[in-house]
Amino acid sequence: NIASPGDADDPAFWLHPTDASRSYVIGTAKNSGLRVYDLAGNELQSYLSPGKIDNVASRLNNVDVQYDFRLNDGTRADLAIFTDRGQDTLRVFRINASGTPLTEITGYNRLFPAQPLANQATGYGLALWRDTASDKLYSLVAQRGGSGAGGAVKGHQIAQFEMVAQAGGTVTSQFVRSWALPTTYKGVDLTSALTPTGDSYSPQSEGMVVDQRDGVLFVGQEEVG
Repeated sequence: NIASPGDADDPAFWLHPTDASRSYVIGTAKNSGLRVYDLAGNELQSYLSPGKIDNVASRLNNVDVQYDFRLNDGTRADLAIFTDRGQDTLRVFRINASGTPLTEITGYNRLFPAQPLANQATGYGLALWRDTASDKLYSLVAQRGGSGAGGAVKGHQIAQFEMVAQAGGTVTSQFVRSWALPTTYKGVDLTSALTPTGDSYSPQSEGMVVDQRDGVLFVGQEEVG
């Protein structure tokens, strides 16, 4: 898409329930939305990002997949969930085993509403956790380090959101809690653009994964650990 050039990024795999050869590779293309491929690399779906909100364009950043989510009507669905760092929301797609791979069922809701969209202190990194004991699905979201006025954060917050099924078949997010990550590294203030020694450590958190069995979240903080 020439008007919104794609930038291939974070992928996730969805395993077909009966035929592994029909599984999907689901990836973000940032300003150009998302792409879905088969295991031979053939493109099955290209989905462009939606229009602007508050004059800010959508930008899909990370994606993760979870299985067997209970929708409002009692049926179950596998979901692909994306962070939209442009519009600060989670975009939710139902995964279809046949036909068009993904169908959007997003119930729009801001993740970090204390910051204006223009600051881009928005949803960035993503990992999903399905708590089998409670049958609840959670999204763990790293907030992007912001810029500009308004006291934008510097990328040290991880927030947990419960995914909530709504009437009409949509799914939205509900804030549960958040954690502040360390703001110093080797004695250096990570919130400073440049350290007194001339070094610059990026404290941004993005890559994350959850140990589904033990409920442990692993967070990668760039240039820190």
